[in-house]
Amino acid sequence: PEWNQSHLVPNLRHHKALEAASAFFAKAMKNIRAGLPAEIIAADLQSGIEALGEIIGETTHDDVLESIFSQFCLGK
Repeated sequence: PEWNQSHLVPNLRHHKALEAASAFFAKAMKNIRAGLPAEIIAADLQSGIEALGEIIGETTHDDVLESIFSQFCLGK
């Protein structure tokens, strides 16, 4: 059955997070097969893990934004 008809995915937010995670993991596999550097593959895997983390509340959009901005020196 389609995701929106499944009882396994309780809401649209979870559905979108699962789709995003699946896309990141598929991209990682494609990049592995293409022989791309491990850093690129790791970034894809991390993004997939973060998408899954949104489902269980480990990762929120605010967490992701804070992580990104903490890596840059803005306004200095």
